[in-house]
Amino acid sequence: MTFIEGELILRQAETSELSGGEKPLLTPQDREILKLAARGLSNRQIGKELGIAQQTVKNHFSQRFEATGRGGIFEKLGVQSRTEAVIKAIRLGYIKIEEI
Repeated sequence: MTFIEGELILRQAETSELSGGEKPLLTPQDREILKLAARGLSNRQIGKELGIAQQTVKNHFSQRFEATGRGGIFEKLGVQSRTEAVIKAIRLGYIKIEEI
C-alpha cells in the first residue's frame, strides 16, 4: 500500500466514525484478531497463533453470526477491509500502537 492509499483509507475511516462517541462492541477475540492483523499476520497465521481455524478468523472479520445476531468485525466497525478495521480499531482505542 502506498502512503496516499493509506491516507485515503484513514480519511475514510475518520469520516465513518460513529456519532455520539459510541463504540461498537468488539469481543476480546475480535480485539485479539485485530491486533494480530495489525502486525501483518494472515488469517492462517492468526488462526495458528490463537489455536482456531483459518475459516473462524475469516468469519470473525466478515460473517454475521446467526446464534447471536451480531455481525463480524467489518460490520461492527462499519468498514470494508482489514486495513480499515485496524485503523478504526486504533482510533477507537481497541488497539494501542505499543501493542502491535
